[in-house]
Amino acid sequence: MELSTARYLEPEPTAPIILPNGPDEMSWTEVTKGLFTVFGGYVIGMLNVCGIVALLWYTTDEFKKSIDQVSGNPFTVLLLGGAVSFFASLISSYLLIRGKWRCVVNAPEQRGAKWLMFASVVCICSGPALHLASGFAKAATVTQKTDEVEIKPGLERSMIRYVEELRENDSAAYLRLMGCVITPLGPIFFVLFLRAIHRCLGNIAAARVSELYLLFIVLLAVGSLSLLFDPSVKVRFDLLAILGIAWLVGMAWFFLLILSAVFGISAHLNAPRPPAEPL
Repeated sequence: MELSTARYLEPEPTAPIILPNGPDEMSWTEVTKGLFTVFGGYVIGMLNVCGIVALLWYTTDEFKKSIDQVSGNPFTVLLLGGAVSFFASLISSYLLIRGKWRCVVNAPEQRGAKWLMFASVVCICSGPALHLASGFAKAATVTQKTDEVEIKPGLERSMIRYVEELRENDSAAYLRLMGCVITPLGPIFFVLFLRAIHRCLGNIAAARVSELYLLFIVLLAVGSLSLLFDPSVKVRFDLLAILGIAWLVGMAWFFLLILSAVFGISAHLNAPRPPAEPL
């Protein structure tokens, strides 16, 4: 006769993984998958930008002539490179939208994480749409150019012409301005989303690193615009090299922020957890 009753007892349940102020295990796993997809989209986008710069450098003879002056074999290379760049842009945009929307669906609402990612999706979709609309509006209007604008060199001339278009209530200029303002907000809202994720996980140090990154990027953008558009600042090779290195540091920092969020979630999911209290 067997007197053991252990086999008739139900096994002791274990507690589901509920992270601090966050969803359950399955939702956090989906967030990590979305972040990996976003990571891939940004990598393809960055490589595409580098490829475009290299393509223009080669076909325009080290930027010594304009694109409309390219002919012969360089023109063929420009067409093929442009086609590759176009499809790479489509792939990058698809991965970004897919990954970010996956995060929107599964991210917690605490710390505003879900809505920060939603704002990032809206920005990366509306920014290019506004630029496209400004191109159609620009093609439908004819802008008069003054002699004062034509004698200004390079970027300064373009800036003065753009200001004149705004004064003339040119719809294309306002659409382009809105696109230039909204497009950079997409990555900014994404970094704020990563900051919110770290705060949900209780990782305050990583959240502060995200804030330092935003401060670094804002200062770097202001310095770059000042160098390009301020006529009192003379563009030198050493300044351009420093800015290039700084942007590379910012790019690497951005990717590390994404990976830190992924590894932070994985660490919490793999952490030992106590069993559930009996009912």
